[in-house]
Amino acid sequence: MEITVLKYLKLEFRGEWRFDHDDYAYKPADREGGELIVVQEAPGGSLETYWFRVRRREDAGVESAVIAPREQNIVYIPELCVRREPGDRTECKEERAEA
Repeated sequence: MEITVLKYLKLEFRGEWRFDHDDYAYKPADREGGELIVVQEAPGGSLETYWFRVRRREDAGVESAVIAPREQNIVYIPELCVRREPGDRTECKEERAEA
């Protein structure tokens, strides 16, 4: 089983996710899995963004979940990253203009 451990500044869960086993373990709710984006501070203070495609594993326990302990900025991901780019590549929803 692949696993990646990163110290993070920001986590972005895309798609449908559910809590599993505890309040800091997450699994994709969709059969196709879920996308996780992690922003990390690299040596020298620059930011890097990592993309993960997390598979949904029905028969596996907590070891197949994304684990982000509440008191730490460390995330355990049961996958290898599929892409990495410099900078913070997370996105915010556009706010609707009030008329």
